[in-house]
Amino acid sequence: MKERLKTLALIANVLLMAALFALSASISIGVSPNMGPLYAASRWLRGESAPIQPVKESIPSAAYPIRLTAVHGQKELSAALTRQEISPHYEQIRSTLEEALSSAQPPQQISSRQYWRLLTEKGAFLLEYDGYPPLYALRAWAGGGESESFDLNFNRLALIAGQEQATLALEDQEGNYWACDTAAGGRRVQEALDQWPADGSLFARDAAGCQTLADEEILPDRRVTLPLYDASAPAVVAATVSGGETPRALLECFSMNPYLAKRYTAGDGAAVFVQGSFVLRIYANGRLELSVDEGEGLAGDAAAPPGSRAQAVALIDKTRSVAAAAMNAGGAPMDLSLLSISPLSEQGDYTIVLGCQADGASIVDLEVKASVKKGLIVRMEITVLALEQTGESVLLPARQAAAALDPEIRQARLYPRYRWQEGRLIPYLSYQIEKREP
Repeated sequence: MKERLKTLALIANVLLMAALFALSASISIGVSPNMGPLYAASRWLRGESAPIQPVKESIPSAAYPIRLTAVHGQKELSAALTRQEISPHYEQIRSTLEEALSSAQPPQQISSRQYWRLLTEKGAFLLEYDGYPPLYALRAWAGGGESESFDLNFNRLALIAGQEQATLALEDQEGNYWACDTAAGGRRVQEALDQWPADGSLFARDAAGCQTLADEEILPDRRVTLPLYDASAPAVVAATVSGGETPRALLECFSMNPYLAKRYTAGDGAAVFVQGSFVLRIYANGRLELSVDEGEGLAGDAAAPPGSRAQAVALIDKTRSVAAAAMNAGGAPMDLSLLSISPLSEQGDYTIVLGCQADGASIVDLEVKASVKKGLIVRMEITVLALEQTGESVLLPARQAAAALDPEIRQARLYPRYRWQEGRLIPYLSYQIEKREP
């Protein structure tokens, strides 16, 4: 009997050693997803279990307006242009906006004249976004169902008051206008408008000397003041590139196990960390590049159908949460907002782009990019910056900026932005040309 027990114990030890060897090898070489429990166990050991967990965000929308205007009538406006100004008014209408988005009927195309009448005759909140987020994403964040009818990219969305129900109206990326009936209360929109009186702002069409601007461009009746910042790579990045300790918090943001990742210095000076099929490159200027192969990557909601809009929205959320975590880990938090997502393919391949903002103003050429293949994020590019306020800058008034534009320009729009230049974030009033007259 004792000999039989010894034999069984020996067999058990051999099997255990074989299993441990296989799992140990899988940490370095990766395991195919088709290998079931062994694949799951190897991901756990490598610290890569996080990507298959559903995304849960406390913030319902990854798209935040860069300008919010209350339209009381054609010549009675009030405008908010910085995050500090926008936030209280946006929070006041947020629940009504989400109800309108979630209950919206399929968009119906309307004329520019109909759009203008809706905007100015009934009263509305006009939300403007940087870039062109898709309507289906905002609808999903508000709890609405999936539908091809909402495949419209836009950067201006109006929440319009009414006697009974509120209406949504928007201008898409091609310059077409659309309206959606909703089940949201129109009177609640009017009540919010009543609490934000006109401040002297005007549409460009009603202001003299502004022929270079789009008719619907907003001219605030005041100057905009934004902070000046010194902007440089966070200390943790500089220490990592110079050969310091492993940046554990940064690696964990990308679902990498800092205790198992291998490290080396690339020829271009980047600090490179490798764990299985995950590779993270950290550059001295704060740039982080993640690449993943062998059929793995960062995932969103595992329950979302492959190639669906629901999966795309989950991956937008995943991109934002990873980028925000990396910025926080570097001690350099910034606001992030969806700029664009390329058309979805049946294979689940597309590109997600988020913009970085400081005080609600977009930072030019500072973006978060995520490449998606087969429903997995296989590449991410992020730049983390540590900001230190050094003062304030008063921007050029909108009417003076309009007068300074080339007189041949038409349909221009003005936005406060930051330029990252020589280690500083410098605010300025930028102009964006939508089209020129023939």
